[in-house]
Parts: sequence; C-alpha cells; structure tokens
Amino acid sequence: MTTVSVGMLLALAFFIYRSAGLDLTSVRFQVDGKASTESMLDAGIGFLPNLTQVTFCTHFRMEHSSTNSPILSYSTEFDEEFLIGFSNIEEGIFRVTCCAGLVSIWFPDRVTLYEWRHMCVALDSGISKLWLNMDGVFSEAALPSAENVLITGGGRLVFGQELDSLDGGFDINQSLDGQLVDLRIYDVALTVEEMRNFVECDAEKISHTPILTLDSDVLEVKGSTLLSRRPEEEVCQNKPYRTMFFPESRSKDEASLWCRMFKGSLSVPSNAEENKSIRDAISSTFKTQCTNCYGCRYWLGMKGDPASGAWIRDSDGETVSWINGKYQRPTNHAQCMTASVPNFPYAWLQTPCNLYFCTLCIFSSTPKVRLLGLCKTSLFDSQLHLHGYANGRPRFNGLKHTAIEWSNGTWVMTSRLQEGLNASMEMSSLGDYPLGLHRWHVRGDKCRERVVDLLLTACSEDKYTCGDGACISKHRRCNSIADCSDNKDELNCSVLRIPTGYRKERPPTAPSGGPLDVELVIDISSIKKFDLVNFKIIFNARVTLKWRDARLTYLSLQDDYYTNRVKDQRSIWKPILFIRDEVGIVSYEFSRSALYVNRTSVPILDDDQILTESYAFSGATNILVHEQEGSLTIMCYYNLHKYPFDTQICFFYVSVADLTTKFGFLAQDSAVSFEGRRELLEYELFSERLEFLVERNISYAKVQFVFKNRYVYYIGNAFTPSLMMVIICFLTFHFDLEDFQDRIMVSLTSLLVLVTFFSQTSQSIPKTSYVKLIDAWYLSLIAEDLLAIMALVYIERMRLREKKLAPKEKRERLYHVSKPAKMNQIFLFLFPTSLVLLLSYFIFMFVSSFSV
Repeated sequence: MTTVSVGMLLALAFFIYRSAGLDLTSVRFQVDGKASTESMLDAGIGFLPNLTQVTFCTHFRMEHSSTNSPILSYSTEFDEEFLIGFSNIEEGIFRVTCCAGLVSIWFPDRVTLYEWRHMCVALDSGISKLWLNMDGVFSEAALPSAENVLITGGGRLVFGQELDSLDGGFDINQSLDGQLVDLRIYDVALTVEEMRNFVECDAEKISHTPILTLDSDVLEVKGSTLLSRRPEEEVCQNKPYRTMFFPESRSKDEASLWCRMFKGSLSVPSNAEENKSIRDAISSTFKTQCTNCYGCRYWLGMKGDPASGAWIRDSDGETVSWINGKYQRPTNHAQCMTASVPNFPYAWLQTPCNLYFCTLCIFSSTPKVRLLGLCKTSLFDSQLHLHGYANGRPRFNGLKHTAIEWSNGTWVMTSRLQEGLNASMEMSSLGDYPLGLHRWHVRGDKCRERVVDLLLTACSEDKYTCGDGACISKHRRCNSIADCSDNKDELNCSVLRIPTGYRKERPPTAPSGGPLDVELVIDISSIKKFDLVNFKIIFNARVTLKWRDARLTYLSLQDDYYTNRVKDQRSIWKPILFIRDEVGIVSYEFSRSALYVNRTSVPILDDDQILTESYAFSGATNILVHEQEGSLTIMCYYNLHKYPFDTQICFFYVSVADLTTKFGFLAQDSAVSFEGRRELLEYELFSERLEFLVERNISYAKVQFVFKNRYVYYIGNAFTPSLMMVIICFLTFHFDLEDFQDRIMVSLTSLLVLVTFFSQTSQSIPKTSYVKLIDAWYLSLIAEDLLAIMALVYIERMRLREKKLAPKEKRERLYHVSKPAKMNQIFLFLFPTSLVLLLSYFIFMFVSSFSV
C-alpha cells in the first residue's frame, strides 16, 4: 500500500497502495493557509472516460474538519460532476454527488477523528442503483431513471480538494485533512461481496483491475510533500487504545491523577506485543527523557499486594494477568511497577512508590478537551484532541485549525489558517500544562479582550470539572453538597449573571413583550392578635412575589428552589410592596427576606464564555421568587350592630410601589391562603379571597377576610342566664296574690342580676356609640323585668283597695272573681307573649347572620 498524508493545514494525506511488503509508502503534504500552491493529488484533465458504472474504494482517517471535506472531486463543465466526501463533519453528513447534479445522495455518518475508516462507493446507472459500504455497514439508494445518468468523461480529477471548475477554484475550507490508503477507482460496479472484501482489508480477492491507483503515473502530487514508510497493520488493525507520554517527573499518585484528568489511566500492557508496541512508539519520539539512576522511565498502572504477591490494576482493581519478565514479589518497600530505561527497553522493574518518574497514560480513544472562555466570535477552536507531540511535549490539535503547542518555554495557541492569530499562556511554573484555568494573552482574534482566562477541560459538555480532574454532572454543581473532593463545585455559586447595561431601576418587560405580570401569593400562617376593642388585627404572614426578568441569565439552578438563593438582592430590580388599609399605610415588619430562582425550564445551550462550567438558564423562562416573612398589622372598622351574631369583613390593599399599568400588573393567578388555626377566641376566620382593581393607573390586589362571631359563648354565658332571670320574674305571677313580699323580692332580685350581667358584658365588648344586638337584648329583658315589677305593684294596690270594701260588698264578691286576680291573669298572658315575640326577633337576627 502507498500512503498519502496531509500535514499542517486541511489537505490530503497519506496514500498507500497494497504491496507484498509490510512497509507502505506514504506521501505527506505540508500545506498552510498562505501557500500559493494547492496541496492535492491531481490526475489532470481527460483521464476519466464516460462511465455508467464506477466504484471508488479507499481507507481514510480524518484528523481535522472543515466546511467540506471532499475525498474525491471530479469536474467537467459542471463543477460537481462526481464528488465523494463529507459535506459537514460536525453534523455527520456523507455525500455522493454525480452526473451533472442528477444524483445527490446524503448518508448520515458521525465521523470520529484519528480513527481509520474503510469505504467503498459503487454506482450502476443501468439498474439505477448506488451502494455504500462504510466500515461494514451497507447502504443502498435508488438513482433517477434517465438515459443521461452517467459520469461525463474528459474532466479533471483530484483528491483532497474540491474543484469548483476545471481551472481549480480551490478553497482551503473545502479540503480534506487526514489520510487516504489504497485508493482505487474501477470502471465497473463491484459486487456487494467484493466491496466487503475491500472494507475488510482483503482487496486481493477482487478480480477486477482498477483503472487508477496510487501507483498510476498519471497522478501528480502538488504542494510540498514528504515521502515516508509505515506499517500496513496501522490501517487495518485499529488499536483499541491510545497512549500519551508526559515527559515530566511525577509521583505515582500524581501520575495517576494526571491521567484521570484526561479521562485515562496509567498504562498496563496486557501482553508482550502490546508492551513492545507502546515502548517502541515512545522511544521513537522520546529517546533520553525520563531516565535516572534507578533505571526506570515511567509508571505502570498497578500496585503490589505484599501479602498475596499479586499485582493489582489501579483502574479496576483486578489482578494483572501478565507481567513482563522475572520479578521479585512486591514488598512493603517496593509496591509499584515501572518500565525500564532504553538499555532494557521492554523490561519492568518494581520500585518504591514515593519516587518520581514520567507518566504514560492510556485511553480507549483519542482524548478530547474543550476550551471554555472564548467569546462567541472567537476564531479559535473550542474543541481539541490530545494527539501527537511537538517540541518534546504532547500537542493539542483543534477540531478545525487551532493547535496548542509547547514553544520557547510556554504554551502557544496558533492557527494554521488565520495569519497573526495566536495566544500565549502565562506560566506559573515550568511544568505547567494548559489543562485547567489559565490566563492567556491573545492576538489577532475577533474578541475585544486581549488578556482572558481560559479553561481547558477533558470533561464533556454536561459535566463539571473538579480540581482533581474528576467530572461530575453539572446538575450537582452548587447543590449545597460537596461532590468534588476539593469542594470546588460549591465555590463561586452565584446564581445570577447580570448583563452589561442592566438597569435595576427599571422593571423588566414581560418575556413576550408588554407590561410585566407580578404574581402575588399571601400565606397567612396565623392571626397573632384579633383586637376587638382597638379595631386591630395582627397577622403572621409570608408574602411571596413572583416574576420573570428576561434580561438575566441564571447559573446552576437546582430543582429545589430554596438552594437557588440570590445573595445580593440589591443588584437587580425587584418589586417593593406598598400596603394600605381603610385608614392608610399599613404597618408591617418582615424579619426575613430572601430572593430565589425557581427553575421551570431546561438549560439553554451551553455558553463557552462561562468558565464556571455551570448550566445556564434563561431569565425569560425561570421565575424569580421574593419571599418576605413577618407580621402585618391592619386596622379594621368592625360593624357590631348584630354583635354577638355579627360577621366582620376586613381588608387591605397591596400594590407594587412605582409600578404603573404601563409597566406591569399584579397577575390574575395571584392568591391568598390561610394555613393556621381559624378558630380564635371570639371569632372564626370564615373565608379569605383576593380581588383585583385598578385605580389611578396602579394595579391593586384587595385582600379580604371574613370573620364570624363564635356566639355559642354568649348563648351559654349571657343569653341563657339572662333569659332565665326574666322567666323567674314572670313566674312570680303564679305566686299567691297576698304573698306580695315574696313576689316583689324575687322580681327585684331578677332585675338586679340582669343589670349585673349587663354591666359585666359591657365591660368585655367594644364600646360603640350605637346599640349592639346584645345591648338591645339586655335592655329588652330589663324592660320586661321592670314592667313585670310595675305590674306586681299595680296588682297589689288593687288587692289592698278591694280588701277595704264593706263586708256586704265582700259577701257579694264571693261569687265573683276579684279584679286583682283578673289583672294577674292578664299579665300572665301578656308578659310571656311579649317574651316570645322578643325571642322571635332575636332568633331571626341569629339566623340572618348565617346568610352573610
């Protein structure tokens, strides 16, 4: 095989043609964005004839992405007569276009950089079919049924660049950066089996002869090139691991932590072949680094157990099944294993764990890192891979064109496309790496800042980077629980990000535009005091205001909004309560005031400007919650005409200070609730409600409470005893007419008791200028008692006058009822009747109290 490789800037690389030997020829193109000559492989004009059948096969490896990454480009009068490649690597689209644009078929394909891919594309216009075999995955597509579906001959064929015309029209952003191996073009459509043979690196089984290979004399390499040889196994036997050597001395624990920061572990070869392959790869780049008097080079990821004599792998705790060469049992003094110096290139040596050696990390795939802190218009890549070496240290290659390399005592970030675009890292020590948070001096970028803090992390976009390199879910950032060993995830946990130009004096508009809706929620926890005498009520209340501020962005919001507290309430706009009752401004004292953010939406797209690696949430879809707790004192003018069968309606008004209807309203879904005990000493809270009104361009909420008197006390302690006194007074009319002494004494005693009851009750109820129902009750009963006493006196006078009559008249009256007796009988009817009427009235007033 012959290999063609594209080097510095997005161009074609490494062409390998299969041969009998194991060493394969390669060609590397040294291309940058300022080169005057395009880097490509050109077959020239007129090589291809008219083709109704064609097959194109190759092995390739992508190393960078670009706007378009064509593998093959063929142009006639139509600039995309035949095109095979990736239309958009980031979106994962593999495209085949041909036949003057009549055929354009897109296949979904997610490209992984630095991994070998194996591909065959076959087209047969006779049966209108197109086939793609990509890494053993077979796809089939139908072609349009037309006679002119063919690839027109006589055009220009190139590899690694996209042709816009026969003359070229090349664009560096439409070039392939990677490697191609064993490129072949057939003038027939290979069978499904033959395509599978090629993809499985068994091309010798294909019976057809290609019309173009990398050995063809027609191919011309353009641009600066470098020929080399490489083993065939590199292409057809993808290694299940990647290694990276860090030529700085570290302790065993530091080396293990360092590998974990890149999402890898210390290397432990599983067999002699793997051990040799890893060691040879290191020796070709690092010949003398990390050699010392102990004869060791780098740590191996295992630790010995002196008791059992076994070696345990650090990454999974399993026993290491293969150990290279002879060794002594692990001892308390030497429990670690290292690789030996070049004189003994493949040997392992047990060593004490407190020494310092270099680090060899192993990964399941090429390590990925992200660069955070760039502005949105930055030209630098925000995604990079740890791949290759430069100037004796590992190199970070950007997804498109950026590279971070060690140069002249510092780390430098450069671009292979943008001239003058670079950045240098401030070094605090010689062994610093760009991983983590560092300050960079930037030149030539579109961002305004020239000195910026950038964070390079190996954690994925949904993870947060701990100080030790561990990755935790971003949802666990600032959740009041230390999930990182260094507590870093609970530092700098401000939930607010305030944009430049934010004015806290102005209320925000609604997210959809227009006046802002402010939701008011009043939770009454208890009624601290219900002062009937002084017309005053004191509530213990929690007043909550909710609104959205689309100008803000929130960070690291948790599901429990009590963990999303805004520490500095003064930095943003928040509504200020204005409360008044029937008298005027209400006195309130809030001992607790806190501002929270209630998460009600999913995070917005991650912004690489956020160095805190926090999830960002839009202020338009998440709610600010301002809670205030304390006491609220209002005046209420009680209407006591029906006391103690009265119902009291008390209210107060709430508005937001300086918020006119032009800027905002109290939301209609505002609410009031009562959570405490409704039964008070004398009254019971019957209901509470909220009404909305607008006065003088101000939106108000009227909070109304309905209290009903708990009259049972008065029925048992005032009405019943007093009624019994009147009944006792009325019973004296059943006494003997001549027993005036007892009759009058009982009646007078009843009257005195009634007056005492009235006096005691009057002292415990509010004093009003009008007569209350209970006053009327006592006055009526006293009047009844007084009239009864007057009636008894009248009857007694009539009896005494009649007693003085002549005996004759007395004898005549023996056969007639006396006048005093008749009058006594009349009063026995009149007084109970009046009492019944009086009771009927009060019962009516009692029943009518339930209708309020």
